Amino acid sequence: MCTGDNIDTATAISKNAGIIQEGDEDHEYTRLEGKTFRALVGKTKKVPDPENPKKKKEVLANQF
Repeated sequence: MCTGDNIDTATAISKNAGIIQEGDEDHEYTRLEGKTFRALVGKTKKVPDPENPKKKKEVLANQF
């Protein structure tokens, strides 16, 4: 699960949704802050917006 909220809220939501169980939060990649996640996925880049070619949108760099 990826959320823009803080890591403690994300952990609570993940437990409530059954994504992780009590104690799982101690594993290295169970919880990530946005900065760490972006570093792992290759940061972001701007690409033309398919809905409006005059604009650009930000996507994950390794998405394409």
